[in-house]
Amino acid sequence: MNNESLQIKKSRSENVIHNSAWALFNFLVTGFLSLITRKVFVQFLQVEYLGLNGLFSNVLGWFSLAELGIASVISYNLYKELGNNNIDEINVLMSIYKVIYAVIGCAITSIGAILLLFLPILIKDNEVSLGYSRIIYLIQLTGNVSSYFLAYRRTLFICDQKEYTCIRIDIIVAFIAALLRITVIIIFHSFVLYSFVTLLQNIVANCVIYIVCKRRYSYLKSVKISKKEITDRNIFKDVKNLLVQKISLLVYTNTDNIIITKLLGLKTTGVVANYVLVTTAIQQLMYSCLKGVVPSVGNLVHTESKERVLSVYNKLDIFYFIFGSVVACDIIVCMQPFIQLFFGENYLLPFGYVIGIAIDKHIGMQFENAYNFRSALGKFEQDRKWWVFSAVANIVFSVLLVKYFGIVGIITGTIVAFVFIAFGRIQFVFKNILTNASVSKYFLKHFLWTLLFCLQMILVVYVMSKLPKESWMWLFIRFIIASFCMLFMQIVTFLPSKDFKSLIVYVKESVNKTILGRRK
Repeated sequence: MNNESLQIKKSRSENVIHNSAWALFNFLVTGFLSLITRKVFVQFLQVEYLGLNGLFSNVLGWFSLAELGIASVISYNLYKELGNNNIDEINVLMSIYKVIYAVIGCAITSIGAILLLFLPILIKDNEVSLGYSRIIYLIQLTGNVSSYFLAYRRTLFICDQKEYTCIRIDIIVAFIAALLRITVIIIFHSFVLYSFVTLLQNIVANCVIYIVCKRRYSYLKSVKISKKEITDRNIFKDVKNLLVQKISLLVYTNTDNIIITKLLGLKTTGVVANYVLVTTAIQQLMYSCLKGVVPSVGNLVHTESKERVLSVYNKLDIFYFIFGSVVACDIIVCMQPFIQLFFGENYLLPFGYVIGIAIDKHIGMQFENAYNFRSALGKFEQDRKWWVFSAVANIVFSVLLVKYFGIVGIITGTIVAFVFIAFGRIQFVFKNILTNASVSKYFLKHFLWTLLFCLQMILVVYVMSKLPKESWMWLFIRFIIASFCMLFMQIVTFLPSKDFKSLIVYVKESVNKTILGRRK
């Protein structure tokens, strides 16, 4: 390996640690503030407002369809151009990005205004007046639209492995916004003001990042874009292929609250919102710890040999599985006691729903590694059918099972649907990137890992059943013991593996270089 390649490797690993460390700190700060804000929310405002917030989040999530996957297409092109320091092409890509996003922002504004007419159809309960609901919707719509005019420059930081710059800004703005939200809830008891503060948070953070980007990347300038320049880069072709995945992903991620609201009521949606808050925080923690991996993988796939790529993939595969196992274990052991202690017994859902959440997060993290590698390459037409299968499965199974199992049926439909997504990702990665590896051996390996995890989980649950769970102290003890037991068993499981030993050495060296400043 020459000196230039060695320097790239060092820079990549250090950026992973740096981005992940800041993302983790961001999670701890904003997660804590979110929980405090939610606690104040349920004490001073109606639970139906939580349902309304969750419903509109799902509805507005559909508007991301208008984005057409432009961010993904631009991103995987930027990985290559940033790696080659091609400033002219970077300017062209970012100018294309800006123009298309401006058009999309205007289109979403028009569509969002029309959707106001259909709000009575979506809202089953009438605890919240229609006029009030429309005000909240318009505020959230404005926040959604503003991102298309301001937030696109975040992508440049992310692809350049410098996302920690955006995270620092987000932390400061989020802290101020959380204090303002708590203040308006306690003093004014106003959900409108609460939503307006969230709107301001989004706009202010994106404006600051926009300004910093102009200073950091002084070479960045707007370039006049023609249709030919877009077509020459196959952007429309990639967008067309990605559109099927976008629609399917929207169905997969933005139908649960709509189904719950329509079939089980707005109040149930509000109760589910507390679990979503906690699981979202958990998911943010999971991805925060690995925040820098995605752009680094994009750089890796385009600059390293197939042997090197496979070696890194195998290391990360083990890490993702261990991490997902510990998180799933903590969800099963600690979720219900936490909800009861923090929000109250009236906000508890069936334990089967918690098990479903744990399964969903474990499977998702287990195959997140495949997603990271898949995202670096494009060629969206190859696995789009699996996204269609997933979207159809989510609706069909959720609607069918909710009639018999209630809220547990909803999460079951989500789990079944994700299996199709995971399978498509893995097939793509082994066909296009890990061409020298066996996909059948990969599936067998993960099946055996999962089977062993289930046995380990049964043992942990048995041990935890002997401990009390009615106080914060015991909840903390349960969390520590469960995490340690699962982590220990996972380490014992993978210790004989050469990839695991290599992973330990790699992480240790990266931490030493980045945090401790030591060199071997």
